[in-house]
Amino acid sequence: MTKKQLTYFKNKLLEEKHRILQELDYERDEFKDLKRKEVGDLADAAFQLSEKNRQIEMSEKEKQIVKAIDAALIRLENGTYGKCVQTGKDIEYERLEAIPWVTTCIEAVKTR
Repeated sequence: MTKKQLTYFKNKLLEEKHRILQELDYERDEFKDLKRKEVGDLADAAFQLSEKNRQIEMSEKEKQIVKAIDAALIRLENGTYGKCVQTGKDIEYERLEAIPWVTTCIEAVKTR
């Protein structure tokens, strides 16, 4: 991978991490608002509980993506970014473009 491509992916990873962290901050504020709201009838309580569970699940998924992004940034620094962790082959550019924190090539995914 060229230096220009590595810089491109580094910026893409940092932008996605920033976007997710902003979203997590927003969801945390929304969660606090749900906690403060007064519960009306049983349907309101059920909705609020459902909404809280959805936000917790989303937060966990987003936290996992941030960890994967951090790992990708480390791979960028140590020169292994873009290499499949299972096969050692280059990860397809299109795959990295779609999911820049991905760790496996399509071949490795197919053999699972």
